[in-house]
Amino acid sequence: MRKNSTPDPESSPYGEPRRRDTLTSTITWLTAVAGLAALAIAGLTLGAWMYHRGGRTGSPPTLTITFPELPDGDCGIIRTPDGHIVLIDAGGPNSWPELRRTLAHVGVKKIDLLVLGSPDASGLGGVRPLLRSGIPVLSVWNTALPATDRARRHALDEIAKEHVPVRIAAAGLTSVLGTSGARLTVVWPPERSPRAAVDGVLCRLDFGQSSMLLGGPLDAPTEDYVVSAAGADLPCDVLQVVDHGADGTSLEMLRRTAPEIAVICSEQTNPPSPGVLHRLQAAGAEIWRTDQQGTITIHADGRGAPVVVGSRQ
Repeated sequence: MRKNSTPDPESSPYGEPRRRDTLTSTITWLTAVAGLAALAIAGLTLGAWMYHRGGRTGSPPTLTITFPELPDGDCGIIRTPDGHIVLIDAGGPNSWPELRRTLAHVGVKKIDLLVLGSPDASGLGGVRPLLRSGIPVLSVWNTALPATDRARRHALDEIAKEHVPVRIAAAGLTSVLGTSGARLTVVWPPERSPRAAVDGVLCRLDFGQSSMLLGGPLDAPTEDYVVSAAGADLPCDVLQVVDHGADGTSLEMLRRTAPEIAVICSEQTNPPSPGVLHRLQAAGAEIWRTDQQGTITIHADGRGAPVVVGSRQ
């Protein structure tokens, strides 16, 4: 007598084990997942490579300008997307400790160009300790001003001791900053002009479609010369207000520059002039002050409007 046979749950109706089909499907699934993972990794690697090579697949790289909150004087730290560093002035006599902390925070290991734009100690006080700090300074742009004051003599003596090459900053002098396409150009003073022995250095920074006017200081009479002689180079997105907002920044200067953003390196004990603030407001500029917003950093991608961040926000 034949016993009733119960189908094996692990077998197919044709007698082949289902276990083999399950194993085959699992292997196929794992192979597909591994292939997708490999494609994802390859895509990420290619995207990163294209980003660094210029074929931007994500957010564009940014150039930053940092204006530290200093107890005296002023300073601007330019960092290009490829790490090229420009320091415009180095703060006043009491500013080095805070400037040193800001340089470390920004990640500065060397300074490709130091611009001595200030005609007085408000931008030169930190030069000596900077050169003694161990941070290499590769080149210097200096004014044609005579070294009659103590701060300038000390700064130039230290630069000579370190054998740093120096060029006189006159209108038209240009430096291409690294490989990012950023360009720094001296706008004022003109070469072989009597103003070269009197005035500070005004620079224009261009990065893509973004532009900034940096440096100084320039007093009100000097601005008249600048407007008449360098008017074509003045329109900008960002204006560093000269002389800590104490003087200058005339209506005509603002008409020519037409800035969207105005940065004032102001001190707690020496706030900007109400007249300067009123003229900036009337011109429609967004005002940022280090005595109120702390250290100010501007991010520019060369395409859209620059983005400003204050350390006290």
